[in-house]
Amino acid sequence: MNELFLKEQSPFLGKSENLVERLEVQAVRIAIPEAYTNTQAPMINFIRGSIEYFEELPSDFLGASTPEDNATPEADHFANTFYRLANSMQTLSQLWGSTYKISTEFKWLNDIRTLIVHSGENINPISLPNTNEYRDNQLWRILQNTERSHSWYFDNSASDADYCIIMSSDKHDRQAVQHRAEVDYKANNDDNLDQWIYLWASSIRNIVLCEVEHFLDALEGVSLPDGPSHQLNKEILEHIIDFDNYRIDFSKVFTLTKKDRRSGVLVERGEVHWYGFGMQKLLEYVNLNNEVSVQVKTVIFERFVEVLTLFWKEYPNDDIPFNDIVSLDIRQIFKSYLPYFEMKQYLEGEKLFIYIAPEFNTPCEDYRTDLDYLGMFITAISDATGESFTYDGNVDDLVCKYFCKSIENHLKIM
Repeated sequence: MNELFLKEQSPFLGKSENLVERLEVQAVRIAIPEAYTNTQAPMINFIRGSIEYFEELPSDFLGASTPEDNATPEADHFANTFYRLANSMQTLSQLWGSTYKISTEFKWLNDIRTLIVHSGENINPISLPNTNEYRDNQLWRILQNTERSHSWYFDNSASDADYCIIMSSDKHDRQAVQHRAEVDYKANNDDNLDQWIYLWASSIRNIVLCEVEHFLDALEGVSLPDGPSHQLNKEILEHIIDFDNYRIDFSKVFTLTKKDRRSGVLVERGEVHWYGFGMQKLLEYVNLNNEVSVQVKTVIFERFVEVLTLFWKEYPNDDIPFNDIVSLDIRQIFKSYLPYFEMKQYLEGEKLFIYIAPEFNTPCEDYRTDLDYLGMFITAISDATGESFTYDGNVDDLVCKYFCKSIENHLKIM
């Protein structure tokens, strides 16, 4: 019989909540593209929950000793929580390009988890001491240090241990059958080994939380590529804007930025949505419509140039969150020009580009619309602008006409 006292090399001196905070920071800093969201998010959640579990690990974490010597629900919960934590840290380390040395004690805990979950099948190899020569290892007993009948298991230097796990190992010595007359053959050959492994909840807490800390230390050492991947050439902007003809090459802006979420490009069910397409439709409308005054055309063009210039400056700046980059939404660009009307937030703010003109901010010319919302919108903007709007089958032109009329009215009162 051998004894193993599973103790930590050093205590965990930090705070578990700080580990969670550090995990969240690194998840944002070095997480790989969103295509992996459904891989990363559950694992981050596993680690977060495991930190909380092991921080408060009770002394009865494996449950009570059972007459049948089967694992208790508490033991299964401990083993599964440990397993998810260990796997999540290993997988995220691989995904995020970090490496760290797994401690010996953590490996031993992983072996204990294996014994709890997989005993009944052949278990080999494991890293626990004195097991190299044995072809199988099984969980024999889990004994809690609270019952008088088991007090003699703890009558040693592990008298304050919370549990004693007995592991039985077997060499599967095929030569034993040839030595039946030697009654002490197996004993002399150490064919069988019982090992008593002593566990303390406080030590397991320290081992696990220190391991999480090492995992986070490694993540914080991961270097990210220098500079953002969405750099823009400032000189390109000069070739995108044609000041003489009041034209802007929005297709080039889209091509240069479409792969980055910071541009505002969204793809849903194969359809591309980008507010730049709405800007393009409005500018094309005023350039092709002789009824739009030069003053209105100038305001629209100059505002677009102003917004795109700011966008070109903010887009490559990683210090600016993508939600704070100047908006290309024409409702925001001309917010001060648009009139107030009852249900404005509902019709113009919520329904306009979802139900009334759902293709306005796409490259498509599919003028589908929700006629009920469209009727409400036409009535509202007609009253607000004093213009009698009608629907001729092209809802995008109707939207452009509303913006032009609103800007025209605003210029008259300036």
